[in-house]
Amino acid sequence: MSFSFKDSSKEFVPGEGLKNWTDAQKYCRQYHTDLASVKNQSENDQIQNIITSTKQAWIGLHRLWVWSDNSTSTFTHWKPGEPKENRNRHNICTSIDIKHYPRQWTDEKCSEEYPFVCYDDKLVLIRENKTWTEALRHCRNNDMDLVSVDSEQMQQRVKMSIMKANVSDHVWLGLRHSSVLGIWFWVNGIVLRHCLSTSAYKTKAYFLHIYIYIY
Repeated sequence: MSFSFKDSSKEFVPGEGLKNWTDAQKYCRQYHTDLASVKNQSENDQIQNIITSTKQAWIGLHRLWVWSDNSTSTFTHWKPGEPKENRNRHNICTSIDIKHYPRQWTDEKCSEEYPFVCYDDKLVLIRENKTWTEALRHCRNNDMDLVSVDSEQMQQRVKMSIMKANVSDHVWLGLRHSSVLGIWFWVNGIVLRHCLSTSAYKTKAYFLHIYIYIY
C-alpha cells in the first residue's frame, strides 16, 4: 500500500496575522503542509477568494523562482513589468496583488509583512500491492506523488491516517536512498539531513515498508 498526494485536491487556508515570507513559511509548515504553490489558474482564483481584505498576500514562490514545497510548475501569473529582473532575487519573494483585478503576482522584499496563504494536502491510503517503483509510477501517472514526510506535522498526519485505516501491513513512503551520492532524500527533493529520535525513527522505519498516496 502507499500514500500519495494529488495537486488538485489542495485545500488553501488563510494564515494567521501578518508575517514576513520566512515566518509565513514556518507557520504553514508547522500547522499545515506549506505556503501555497499555484499550479494553474483555478488554484490562483481559489487563493483570491480566500484573501479579500488586503492589498498583498504571500504565496510560496521565492528567490530563484522556486516553490517553497519544491514542486515544479510552468504556470505563472505575473503583473506586467514583473518580476523586476534588476533586483537581487535572493531577497525577493512573491505575493498576489489582491486589490487590483485580475489579481496578478508581484515580487516584493521578503522582509515585508503581509497576510499569507497555506495549503493542506489530503492523504489517501491506496490498498494495492506494488513495489516502491511501481507505487511511485502509479502516483505520478495519476498526477500524484508518494508522500514526503519532511516535517513533524506531516509525520503525525501520516501516522494518524495509518491508525484510522487500521492497517496491519506495510506501506511505502516517498523516501529513497542514492548510493551514488550517499544520501536519503524525499521524492519532493528535500534531503533527509538530521537523525530522528528513537521513537520517530521506529515509526518511519515501519512506514518505509509501506506505500501511501494522497488524493
